[in-house]
Amino acid sequence: MREPGLGTLQHCYVAPYTTLVRLGQWDEILKEPPPASDLRYPLAMWHYARGMAFTRKGKQEEANRELANPVETAQEPALQKVAVWDLNRASDLTAIAADLRKNMENPRSLFGLAESLEAQGESERGKDVQKRFRRAWARADRDLARSAF
Repeated sequence: MREPGLGTLQHCYVAPYTTLVRLGQWDEILKEPPPASDLRYPLAMWHYARGMAFTRKGKQEEANRELANPVETAQEPALQKVAVWDLNRASDLTAIAADLRKNMENPRSLFGLAESLEAQGESERGKDVQKRFRRAWARADRDLARSAF
C-alpha cells in the first residue's frame, strides 16, 4: 500500500469503513481501530465513518471533530499521488466524504437510511427519516425508487 503503484490497495483498505457506513453499523464503526497515521487516505476515511456514526447517534460535537479530518486531509498534496485504479485520486474521494459534512440531509442517503430502518423493524425512526427525505426531495422532478443505482 505504501509502495509506488500500490496506492489502489488503500481503497481496498477503506472498504470496511464505507460498508459499515452504508449498512448503518454505527457501533461497529466506533469499535474499529484507527489505521496507521502515515496512511492518510484510510485514516481520513476512518474519521469520516466515525463522523457519520456520531451524527447518526445524535452526538454532533463528536461528529464535527471527526468530520474535520477528511476536510483537512483532502487538501494534502500527498493524496494527489494515491490513485484508485489510476482513475480517482484519493484526494478526490476524500473531498466527497468531506462534502457530506456540509450536506447531511442528502436525500438519497436519507432514502436509503429510511429503507434500512424499516427493514430492521425500527419503523418509528424510519418514519422520522422518511419525513426528512420528503422535505429534501420535495422539489425533485422524479420519484426515487431506490437509494443507489
